[in-house]
Amino acid sequence: MKAADLRHPGLSAGSVLAVVGVLVAVYTAVMPVARDGLQLMWLVPLSFAVCALAFSRIIGYHKGGVGLKILYAVIVLRYVALPALISATRGRLGPLMIRASADGYRFATAVTIVELVVCCLTIGLAWPRVRRRHMTRSPARTGGLGEGSDLTAGGLIIVVLLFVIILARGIDGVTSSFNFLMKTQRTVATGVDSYAIVALQVVKSFLFVVAATWCARKYEATKKLPWVLTATVVALLNVSTYFGYNRSQILQTAIATTLTLVYLFPAFRRYVYLALVPVAGGVLFSLVALKQFGVSAFGGGLAKKMTLDSLSQNLESYVNGPWPLATAYDAATAAARHVNGLTVLRTYTDNFFLFKVPGLSWPNDVLNGVPSVLDLYHAATVPAQGAMLPLSGEMWFYGGQLLGPLLLLAGNVLAIYLLVYVDVRSTFVVGAHRRFFYYWMASLCGLIMCYDLITIWWSFSKFAFFLAILFWLNNRPFWRLVRKPAPA
Repeated sequence: MKAADLRHPGLSAGSVLAVVGVLVAVYTAVMPVARDGLQLMWLVPLSFAVCALAFSRIIGYHKGGVGLKILYAVIVLRYVALPALISATRGRLGPLMIRASADGYRFATAVTIVELVVCCLTIGLAWPRVRRRHMTRSPARTGGLGEGSDLTAGGLIIVVLLFVIILARGIDGVTSSFNFLMKTQRTVATGVDSYAIVALQVVKSFLFVVAATWCARKYEATKKLPWVLTATVVALLNVSTYFGYNRSQILQTAIATTLTLVYLFPAFRRYVYLALVPVAGGVLFSLVALKQFGVSAFGGGLAKKMTLDSLSQNLESYVNGPWPLATAYDAATAAARHVNGLTVLRTYTDNFFLFKVPGLSWPNDVLNGVPSVLDLYHAATVPAQGAMLPLSGEMWFYGGQLLGPLLLLAGNVLAIYLLVYVDVRSTFVVGAHRRFFYYWMASLCGLIMCYDLITIWWSFSKFAFFLAILFWLNNRPFWRLVRKPAPA
């Protein structure tokens, strides 16, 4: 991105967004109060309008990356679409959504506004500095295919050993949750082997990277189209094969796969998008229909299930709207005497996948009996056991009334800075394996307003952590199956 492009990027977009925010604020203000405590909900879209003008410069910072694109899309849904939907539906709750207190909803309104301001300030301050630092260290953003993405004997040995272990454990624990392309009916998997599934998810992405890199090297040498087609087929297999209903994992893998293939074959960018985006979109749409509405995406039942009420309730849960924040506030207030340093430690050891592996579970064994923050939150929100604890709600659990505001600010700054770092880094690193890793992390962190730090930690620990280790081991000084390219 040229310096001239950063002078006033998105000024017109900021003005349009501001107008939309004001219109939604007026609509929300004149409509009846949706729930007790949401009298000032109209300030949420108004704050969006103000930030769209005051921080219009940061709108253009999404160019080249993927994490900020996702974050900005979530912000529009959370600060514009959701208030309008809640007002239009009079704030009706779903059957599994417990009632929250008026104080909780007032807390939710205030925190939602604070989160947006902190988010914009952090991006505005951090992005130029992080980008400048990476430009200084990595002035050449296009350094060829780079090294480290080719398969070595060490990597091959590890992959073979993983397959042997999976086969020794029995494939029934894998096949019961295996899916290919769009899913048309919901099934209950039994005897799922989560260790084998994590191993297969890591291995298939690893094999995609090394196979696509190999095809890219062949294409550079021969300029023959079949190598591009072969890499695209491998990418389609990585996107269309998945386990269970983890839509987040599927989304992040699809984004990382697509952008890595674009990185390897930039001249075929449009064709890569045309090949992969419809497949990934169809898979995700079919899973959302089954998971959220209980019907197939390809039948007539979906239209009947997708009422305005259901859209509002699902969106509110997905983007951590007023209800998740209000229930988190109520739960944190009620559980204040149960939260201490061990609770925080238990929360993060219990949500690190490596500590669930037999023989390595001693941190959880030591803390057995200590409830995690998620345990406390889910116990307080029965029957909504699947409710997502918002980031600010997590921080409020840790700090309570005294330190909660400070931790809330610190947690949001940390989360947004992490997003900025991995997003910027994804545009500078050389090598398909590094690109895939940072694209995956950026797409995960881009959903931070839908998640909490616990979820980011858990998702990282059960995929990106092991993938990074596999690539690291693959790059140890074993003999190489692919000869290093001669220096130019």
